[in-house]
Parts: sequence; structure tokens; C-alpha cells
Amino acid sequence: MRVANRDCREFVNRLRPFEGSNLEGYFMGDAYVVVSYGWFPLFVNKGGKWYTHEEKYSVSTSKQKSQSYPNGEVQVVPFSELKGLAKI
Repeated sequence: MRVANRDCREFVNRLRPFEGSNLEGYFMGDAYVVVSYGWFPLFVNKGGKWYTHEEKYSVSTSKQKSQSYPNGEVQVVPFSELKGLAKI
């Protein structure tokens, strides 16, 4: 479903697929993945737990991350581990 980035958090929290402006959420195997620009993972939900990383990124991707940040606890892991969880 097409949504404005500012409205995507509801979709993220409900693990619902969405397409925003260079931001999307979808299932990749058994993980729900939120990616920026079609390849850069921001968040992964696997086994009911949220994961993210602290890598540096552009101003626009930083804004996308804040707009899509899930409610609740989010565990910070290395970027390579997040990519593995997302199977990207």
C-alpha cells in the first residue's frame, strides 16, 4: 500500500507492507524489513523482536529512520548482522 513516509509508522508497528517515498516495508522470508532506497536496511523484525544498526547515512535516510522507528524496544546490532537477519 502506498503511504506518505510520515504515516508509515503505523504500518511498521503492525508489520504491514507499505511503499513510501524511497522507503518501504515488506516481508523477506520470516523477517519484516524496512529499507531505504530499495537496499539499505533500517529495521528488521524477526521472531517478534526489532533490530537496527548505528551506521552513518544521509540526511534523507536519517529522516526516514525517524519516521519509521517502531514503538517499543529496538536492539542495536552491527550492520552486517542486520543485513543477515534481513537476508539482504
